[in-house]
Amino acid sequence: MKNVIIICLLLVSMASYAQNLKLNFITSAEYTYSKYSYDSGFIAENKGQSIDLGYSTVLQLEYSFTNKVALYTGLGYRQMNFKPNLVLGSAYGIVEDPTGTLSDIFYPYLAEHSFETITIPLFIKFYALQSGKVNPFIALGFDTNIRYTEVEMYKSLYEDFRPITIPENGAISITEKGFSYFGTSFKVELGMSIELTKKINFLINTQISLLEFRNANEKFKNNDTYVYEDTFLPTSQFVGGAGLQYEF
Repeated sequence: MKNVIIICLLLVSMASYAQNLKLNFITSAEYTYSKYSYDSGFIAENKGQSIDLGYSTVLQLEYSFTNKVALYTGLGYRQMNFKPNLVLGSAYGIVEDPTGTLSDIFYPYLAEHSFETITIPLFIKFYALQSGKVNPFIALGFDTNIRYTEVEMYKSLYEDFRPITIPENGAISITEKGFSYFGTSFKVELGMSIELTKKINFLINTQISLLEFRNANEKFKNNDTYVYEDTFLPTSQFVGGAGLQYEF
C-alpha cells in the first residue's frame, strides 16, 4: 500500500510539471555574417559580395515557472552559408590542401564556405503582455553550435577572363566531417504565440545575435595563420522563423 501511495504521489508530481511544459518546433531562414582575416590573402572585390541565406530547424522544450516567465532549451540543425570571395595569396594557393587539388586552379579563391552544425539553445523567455489569443514575448539567451560538416568551394579568380586548367565542373570542393566547437551567440528574441486550439499555438519569432564568439577555423592553418582566428562578432546573425507549439 505504501508503494502504491508513493507511485501515485510521483504521478501527480509529474503531471503538475507536465502542465508547465510546452514543446516548440520552429523552422527559420537566417542571414549570418562572417569576418575572414587570412593575413596573406585579399578579397576578390571584382567578384562582389552577396547575401547567401541559411536555414535552421529546432525542437525546443519550454518550462513555465509562472504564466509570464519560462525557460527553454532544445536541439536543432543549422546550415550556414558564406561567400567570402577570399583569394589565397599566391598563384596556386598557400593554405593547407588536404586533397592536393588546388594546384589545378590558377589563383584559387574561396568562393563558398558552408557549415552544418548542431545547435543547443538556452533562453529565458518573458511573456510581458497577454491579450486574448495573442501572447507577445521577449527572450534572452545563448545558442551554442557544434560543427559536424564543413564544405569549401574553390574557383579561379580568372575564370571569366581566359581559359585555364580547371576541372570540368569549374570548381573544386573540399569537405571535412567531424565534431568540433563552432561558436556561441548571445541573442535577443522577439515573437508571439497565437492560439489555434486549447493545446496548439502558432509561433512567429525573430532573433538577433548581439555578440557571437566564433572559434578559429583550423582546417586551413598555415604557418600559424588561419582563414579566420578566434573572433568576436557583433550583430552577426539575423533570424526569422515560424512554427508550432504544443502545450501539455
